[in-house]
Amino acid sequence: MEQNQVDPQAEKTLNLYQKISEVMRRVKYLKKDGFISFKSTRYSYLSEEKMTQEIRRHLLDLGLIILPVNMDFQINNQVTTVNMKYKIIDVQTGEYEVINVGGQGSDSQDKGIAKAMTMAYKYMQRQAFAIPTGDDPDHICSDELDEMGVNQPQTPNPERVRLENEINAMLMDLSMRGVDINLLHHECMKAVKPFQFFNELTDEELRRVYEIVKAA
Repeated sequence: MEQNQVDPQAEKTLNLYQKISEVMRRVKYLKKDGFISFKSTRYSYLSEEKMTQEIRRHLLDLGLIILPVNMDFQINNQVTTVNMKYKIIDVQTGEYEVINVGGQGSDSQDKGIAKAMTMAYKYMQRQAFAIPTGDDPDHICSDELDEMGVNQPQTPNPERVRLENEINAMLMDLSMRGVDINLLHHECMKAVKPFQFFNELTDEELRRVYEIVKAA
């Protein structure tokens, strides 16, 4: 039997917290697999993909699942903040534990919520299973945000903010229902003009995009 495995018969007698402890025992450390370089800023980080790949196989072995059960979000300029609630559930007994965690993502179109949710999910796993990785500022540095103008004081048009927030919320809902967001983006570009970010659109073009997404 491999060292990082437990007896299948013994697994049946483990409760939820013992199974969480077993994941901690198996995953002692995860090496960072990404690197950020922006001007004078240099640092490594652990990607959500590597974290999830490693944790997932142990969850399957032990009969655990993790489900998102609630989310609140706020969008301030190009920074999206989410507050997520997850359940770690023992599929054999139905026993569960709730974990609350926040996350932030920077994007000026439809990916802000997805980026924030990705960060939240990564840190939920890291904290729930006490996985050491070292400091992890995560993918985009504050110097880069300054360069993008994200951290600069702005007075956005309230109507544009409302439309952008509603579009982002609708896109998130559509994505969760299996709609191909990339195809929808192409449809919007055909109707207005090629664009990557909402701030490239005029007010009229943004309203047109809103109507297309609303009708999807």
